[in-house]
Amino acid sequence: MSITERISATRNGVLLSIALVAFVAMMLVVGGVALATSDATQYSGCLTAGGDLVDVAEGDVPAKECKGQKVEAHWPSQSAHEDLAAQVADLAAQVAALEGANDSLVAQVDTLESDNAAL
Repeated sequence: MSITERISATRNGVLLSIALVAFVAMMLVVGGVALATSDATQYSGCLTAGGDLVDVAEGDVPAKECKGQKVEAHWPSQSAHEDLAAQVADLAAQVAALEGANDSLVAQVDTLESDNAAL
């Protein structure tokens, strides 16, 4: 196998690998954005000392005030949505960095091919 064939095979392998990683990352971003931007219904209730959930209501207030040993609980939590949105933003930045790295690798392979052709 000549040097040109090896460079070409390596370039194709690198491009395929980067394309696959970028595709998977983009699918995660799209799925994450859908989850992060969905208007999930929030529920509230009271958690008893025995682990039972009582006085459940839609919204951010339980059906009855939590008294005594009861602790107010909310789900899904707003912070979970905010955390997911932050993770989606981080993943989008990583995809952009991968695309930049891909462009750099392609330029390097093109330079190697040009140098090889000159030999």
